[in-house]
Amino acid sequence: MAKRLKERLETELPGESIFLEESWDLSVDLFSQLIKDARNIARELKTVRFKKIGPLHIRAKAPELVNVSSRIISPYLLAKESASYPFRSANQFTRNAPFILIFVIHPWFNDSAIFNNFGGGDAAFARALARRAFMQFTHDSQPLNEVCKEVGADITFSDAAKLLSAIIFVNAWPDSHKLDRETMPSAVYLNPRASHPIGYRASLFRLIHPHIVIEDFADDNY
Repeated sequence: MAKRLKERLETELPGESIFLEESWDLSVDLFSQLIKDARNIARELKTVRFKKIGPLHIRAKAPELVNVSSRIISPYLLAKESASYPFRSANQFTRNAPFILIFVIHPWFNDSAIFNNFGGGDAAFARALARRAFMQFTHDSQPLNEVCKEVGADITFSDAAKLLSAIIFVNAWPDSHKLDRETMPSAVYLNPRASHPIGYRASLFRLIHPHIVIEDFADDNY
């Protein structure tokens, strides 16, 4: 989404270089809104050349032979901003049996934003996101249809959080060793507060993938 925003802004400002710096750890909703507002943001950049939106800094400048840009990566901030994302598909959650939400990780998705696991950042994000989905919303009485329009107005985040038995991040790239660098490990995160826990059955995932990480939050449930 950061790449799409940059492209939109450079389309609106032909002949200019756009830099998205500091932090890209924004929610999907905020990034979507920024992309929609690209034309208005570009108008501001024509005069002030700089705009700050939360932790994100947007800078416009004339192209040069060499440009230097940097950004900060915070997996825990990204997990905080994305905490409600797993509930966008809550209309699929099952009420009377365990439900597992699966995210597929692949370098073709998200421009490899979550795949390379540089410094362990991607794995930290995945664990933090799962933990927030399981625990942050335990007592949240907000209506769930704020993020999932398909559910009834009487369903709350608390209701949905208890129905999410596990979240799995699957690294679907077949030969990570051929990349000569670390990639994100596949992982199963179990909800210790689930109405329908998976429990010991999670070990069956090792039959499919012997190196999969299994985290049950048994000693991190508070």
